[in-house]
Amino acid sequence: MIDPVITVAPGSRRGLRTVMGGGVVALIGLIGWWSLMALRTPQPAALRREAEHAAARGRWQEAGELSRRLNVLDPHNGPAWLMQARAAQQQGDMAEAARILAVVPADTEQRATADLALLELQLGPLNSPLAAEQTCRAMLQRDPRSAVAHQRLIFLYAITLRRQELIQQARRAMDLECEPIEAYVYLFFADSLHFSNGTELNRRWRAANSNAELFMVAEAVSMATALEGGAPRDDIEVVRRIRKMADDKDQFLAELFARYPQNLELLAWHLDRAVARGDVNGAVALLRKLPPAADDDNRFWRFAGWTHVQLGREERALASYQHALELHPLDWNTRHFLAALRRQRREFDEVHRLEQLVQAAHALRRALDVLPNARAAPPVLLEQLADYAGQCGDDQFARALRRHLQQHIPDHSPAS
Repeated sequence: MIDPVITVAPGSRRGLRTVMGGGVVALIGLIGWWSLMALRTPQPAALRREAEHAAARGRWQEAGELSRRLNVLDPHNGPAWLMQARAAQQQGDMAEAARILAVVPADTEQRATADLALLELQLGPLNSPLAAEQTCRAMLQRDPRSAVAHQRLIFLYAITLRRQELIQQARRAMDLECEPIEAYVYLFFADSLHFSNGTELNRRWRAANSNAELFMVAEAVSMATALEGGAPRDDIEVVRRIRKMADDKDQFLAELFARYPQNLELLAWHLDRAVARGDVNGAVALLRKLPPAADDDNRFWRFAGWTHVQLGREERALASYQHALELHPLDWNTRHFLAALRRQRREFDEVHRLEQLVQAAHALRRALDVLPNARAAPPVLLEQLADYAGQCGDDQFARALRRHLQQHIPDHSPAS
């Protein structure tokens, strides 16, 4: 058997030393090459200084390239990602800036700053509200109590008339105690959302997004709601133009409804007008078109209740109104209709209670309508809103609003 131990024949040691010597020389050469490359390749600290120097002098193309190289060397360098995004933005490439901000590593301290900057781009120059919605969803995956994400989502759902999403998002934020103060105002006005910039924003977003139905309907309904305000009477020409716009509005809404016959906002618009005109047959025809999603919307239960009253079905009307209030306890319109039904049934104590709540809601509406924005509501008015919610049986709303006032308004104490 051959011994597995390697032996060296006499006279062969020199050859072994020669081979070993050659290997050492090769290794030394390789180390020398890597050392030379290290000297020629800027280190992260040097790249960072060069990028900052270029940015300070407004050389944004150079700053962007240096930041990109720094990100290759150190992918978890958060400031370098922000610098690269800023360089793209300064050069007018908003889409590239958004792309960079979207890939800032989640484990860096700068991820939160990147999210805020990304949202500003998506809701601003990029006109990408649907992408902003996805950014907010990603933020909430990382931090379910992100106040910014909740605030932006609530705003998006309100301005685009995504009513059910608005209600759900606002109440989820209340449960997590990270809701913006305007969420309470939006919820109060959930059945009649109107923003002075709603038409313009939805028009801009419609032009830049593929979801034509969402933005087109929101734009049309926002415009129609704005046009329903009283026209000035001292200028005949202004009155004529507004009337012409109102006529065009009705035609446009009719065309949209023909295109999107199951859109909830369009159905609600036309049902509301049918009820206002006392058009029972029209209301019945529209109610027959409702999709399953309408079952969770209090407005359609209110319209159904009114229709039942007109057809002499009092018990079914009563059940419809009560279900509408279960879905949205702040609904003063349903209480108004319910009061009329209670009066018809000679239940005067209940009529008095309902009418008091309706009057309180109207007073709140008038006070809130004149504010420059929803965040400008003074504490005393918000306290009245909490009282109204409590009397309507919306304990979640009332408790959350009082807690918010105590936490965020200095020296606030509930009214006695």
